[in-house]
Amino acid sequence: MSDRVYGELCKQVYQRSRIFLTAEKKQFLTSRLEKHRRQLQAVDWDDYLHVLLCSTASFEMDNLIDLVATNHTYFFREPSHFDRLREGLLSTLMGSHGHAQSPLTCWSVASSSGEEAYSLAITLAEYNRLIAPLEWRIFATDISRHALKKAQAGTYTQDKLNLPSVDLLARYFRRGTGRYEGQCQVKRVLQERVEFAQANVFESKLPVPERSGLIFCRNLLIYFDLASRQQLISKLENMLAPGGLLLIGHTESLFNVQHQLEQLGGGIFRRSH
Repeated sequence: MSDRVYGELCKQVYQRSRIFLTAEKKQFLTSRLEKHRRQLQAVDWDDYLHVLLCSTASFEMDNLIDLVATNHTYFFREPSHFDRLREGLLSTLMGSHGHAQSPLTCWSVASSSGEEAYSLAITLAEYNRLIAPLEWRIFATDISRHALKKAQAGTYTQDKLNLPSVDLLARYFRRGTGRYEGQCQVKRVLQERVEFAQANVFESKLPVPERSGLIFCRNLLIYFDLASRQQLISKLENMLAPGGLLLIGHTESLFNVQHQLEQLGGGIFRRSH
């Protein structure tokens, strides 16, 4: 892949998703796209770029974004976030800001194949079962249509569930039998409370409520440059309900990002007003 083609692909990816690819990512992008290029029967990278730019539909551009996005996730990733919600933050959120009388609206910004949204769903369902009555709903978005298809199906291999407690498997999953042995599907009691939709978080109109009490935006900021991080955090701050919580990944920070959020530590921030 020539530097010219790589530069144009980086430009297209950035315009479509705000994912910022540096020069060091050239080999990564080449390996990600090589198989797909052959499937398109593009003779070389110039030919592939021509197919991409001349496509009349967004399908091929969607394929490019799908292949660039890592979509690496698993159940209860960064478990301390779920622990802190269960051990006090949810009670504070519910008690201080009136959510006990109305449903708690949650948003998983980059839900990928659904593991984060369903981990949160299990956490909220367990809070309702063991601690206090709680009405809740989760909206889960991602730019990758391919990942969202898996999320909507809600089916995962049992050895990848990584649940913090064995009893959660029987309570919230249906285990497959016969040719589906080893597969587990999220039960309807959770699926009906999680709504998945394709979205680019930088678009002006999003398929989520204007205000959320809890926003998960974890391991997404690392893909963006500072200008895009600033734009995204300002947007999410405005979409938080007063007293609402924003969670980012443990390896991420809001360094050099202007905001008015209260830092609670461990990648957790609260809107105080």
